[in-house]
Amino acid sequence: MATTVTEDPADAIRISELRTATRAKAWGLLVVFTMLTTGVVPNVAAQGPQREHSVRIPDTDIVLDEGWSLVLTAGRRCAYAIPAAWPVSGDGARAVRPDGAVSVSVAEVDVTNWSSYRRAVQTAMQPVIVHEDTSQRFWVERVGAQRAWHHISVTDGARVCSADIQSASSEREPNVMQRIASSVRVAHDGDQRWIKP
Repeated sequence: MATTVTEDPADAIRISELRTATRAKAWGLLVVFTMLTTGVVPNVAAQGPQREHSVRIPDTDIVLDEGWSLVLTAGRRCAYAIPAAWPVSGDGARAVRPDGAVSVSVAEVDVTNWSSYRRAVQTAMQPVIVHEDTSQRFWVERVGAQRAWHHISVTDGARVCSADIQSASSEREPNVMQRIASSVRVAHDGDQRWIKP
């Protein structure tokens, strides 16, 4: 006489889950064994999540990316950002790309009338490309056959900082120039904490 075995549905589900887990472990062991015996390792964990290595300086629009430094001029009057590899003068007023092809000079200037000052600079630098001309920032560029000049002046209403970026026309590096020019500003007490000792 034959006996009939009836399975509990819950037992059937547990057995199915156990078989699936056993198959997954077997495949995992097979993959590990293959990697060890062939020396082939898949690149599945070689790169972690992408993170930006930058910091926005509070109360400004300056973003210091990895490899960039904030520089303050003597007297902590003006601030600007440059690639960290660029040597800076002891007073912070001048920085130069290591090969000497690009230089930045920054200083506080006495300005009695912001509008007149902007017109005078623009006239002196003819022919000029105006990148920005606002109530707080003035940025113009002049490109010659051999040299290119950027002049940036920034005011906070009380003081004015001025920067001149010079380069060989063939070494203009627009992204670097734009990042330096955009970072020029009148320094404030809080900027000191972002300077490396």
